[in-house]
Order: sequence, then C-alpha cells, then structure tokens
Amino acid sequence: MIAPIYQDLSRKLEAYITEHGITGRLPGVLKLSRELGVHHVTLTKAIRLLEKKGLLSIQGTRGTFVREKTRRNFHVIGFVGVSAEATAREIAFADRNAKLANTGYRIMDISVNRQLVFENPRLLLQFPVDAYVFYGSFFSRGIMKVLQEDEIPVIATINPEFPEINHIGSDHRPAYARVLRLLRNAGCRRIAFLNYLRQDEFKYYISDIRNAFQTELGSGFDPRLFSAYDMFDYYARYGEAYDEAVANDAWRSWRGNPPDALVTTSAFVPFIRAKAPALKIAAFPSYGVRCDCDIAVYEDIPLLLETASRRMLELLAGDTSVVEIRVPFLFKTPRNSRISFDSIWKRTEVKHQISQQTRIVS
Repeated sequence: MIAPIYQDLSRKLEAYITEHGITGRLPGVLKLSRELGVHHVTLTKAIRLLEKKGLLSIQGTRGTFVREKTRRNFHVIGFVGVSAEATAREIAFADRNAKLANTGYRIMDISVNRQLVFENPRLLLQFPVDAYVFYGSFFSRGIMKVLQEDEIPVIATINPEFPEINHIGSDHRPAYARVLRLLRNAGCRRIAFLNYLRQDEFKYYISDIRNAFQTELGSGFDPRLFSAYDMFDYYARYGEAYDEAVANDAWRSWRGNPPDALVTTSAFVPFIRAKAPALKIAAFPSYGVRCDCDIAVYEDIPLLLETASRRMLELLAGDTSVVEIRVPFLFKTPRNSRISFDSIWKRTEVKHQISQQTRIVS
C-alpha cells in the first residue's frame, strides 16, 4: 500500500524546519508551497499531520507556529510496567522515594493500557514526568520515537531491538539456565516449558528461553514439551478463562509422554498442579505473589528500581553514554517444596554482577 503524498511531505517539512532553524511562525502556506515546489493543498495536509504529532501549532488567522520544546521540570521519573503484587509494589516505590529524598527527584508508578499507548504513544506526554523507565513489553519503537522527539530520556528493559537506548532489566537467560540445572540435580529429565508468546519487538524473548533449554538440556531437550501460546487468541476465544484453557491444551499435548518437571509462569500453576500434584514446578511469579511451586523465581523489583533510578539521574544530569545493566533474579524455595536447596532471597553476587556494565555506545 502506497502512503499518501502528504505523509512523505510532512517528513520533508519537518526536516526543512530543522535544517533552516525555523522558530516561531512558519511562512504562509502559498509562499512555503512555492519554496518547496508542492501544491498548497498537499502542504496543508502535511502541516495538519505535524500538528497531530505536536510539532506545529495552527492558530487560526495568526498562522502556524513551531512548538518550542521546553525542558520538563517536574522532578519525577515515571516507571511503566513494573510487575509486582500491589502492596509489594507500593512498599518498593515508597522505600525508593525515601532514599531519593536528598536528590530532589521522586519516582512514579504508572499503570497504562499497553495497547492504547502502543496505538497512541503521545498519551505518555500527558504525564507530569521528566523521564521514563519501561519494564516488560511496555515499550515499542513508536514510543521511543515520540519520547526522543520531545527529548525525554528513556530507559527500557533489556532488548536487543533497541541498541540506541539505555537498558536495565532482569537477567533472564542465566535465571532459566539455573532453574534447569536445579531441576536436573533433583532428578528431573523431561522438563517442559509453558508460557505466552511475546508480540512485536519482544518476539525474541521465547527464542532466547528455547536456546537456554537446548543448551542446558542437550539431547534431553524435547521440542514437543516446549509450548508457547498466543494470549490474545485464547482471550478472544475463552475470555477470563484463557489461562486455564492454555493449561488444558498444553497438558493434552503432553499426555502421551508427560514431563516430570515444568518451567512456567504462575498463572498456569494451579491448573497444572490440579492435573499433576507430584509434578515439580519452577515458576516466575510477580514480585510479592505466593506460588504453589517448588522453585519460585522473582524479579528483584527493589534493586531494579534502585538501579534504574540511579542511572536515570545520571542521564538527567547530562550523561550521554549508553549502557546495559543486568540485575539477577531472586530465587526462593517455598516450605512445601520437594526440591532441597538453599533459599536465596539474599542478593548473593549482586554487587559484582550489576557492576558489569556493557557499554554499547560512548
């Protein structure tokens, strides 16, 4: 499908404004259309498109003006997509804000409708924040473009699709590798995986986990036990019962040769546990959520908040380097676990690991 001419013209007009350092009022449409060699009607459509993007302001008979970019000064950093039980999340944010008191900045927990913001990233410009930190899959190239245009600093969870920005997130691959080693040490040989597919720029996530399974299990890896389902498809078909429907379908697919262990998300645990009470399960619950599993692996939300807020303060102070910081997961064995190993709520080796920053751009 060929894009309308005015869309391409809007990009040329934006470049023209930047290259000529135009501020304040734009030349009249007829004069500007002659200078650019385009029809004035097409130019008017391009101007309206740039107004929707927030780059221009059409003020009736006064003319069209270039919007001035003003530096935000709310002294607030917005965090989007933090996955944690409500009370645990509130405590973590309160604790971090108490420790940030002497910096003059605070952090804000922002809950947004992911799809709505993906469709209209400019909604993020309405929040009173100076910068954004995104976790999980709450980030997209469209969001990055809008925030960069408004010169709003951004940090996102680790994602190779965005090499130009700072990354701070949980170190998933070593966590999955460790889970698999623990299950194998407990005598498990047929280890299954069950989760949801990721969308758009986060599709690599499941592939990375599959690679960890293949590496750790070697010839013991059975691709028939590695299952990832489309959440949106199941929700459309089953409504609020979509987690149970996925668990049922996965179990039916394994029934001929069932696993002796499962690595999954906490959403599926009660349904799988009901079918196989003796199955050893390693799950990745949200921070602060209890789970009926043998190994619980949590994102270290307090440390993620601390690391990201500290890095963002450096960016707000003028640091232009791009770094990646990986934060280890927290491991815990619930009391009723059938697997015996030390509970690791303590952040062992964390100081060493998060100090290893991979500098992508200097």
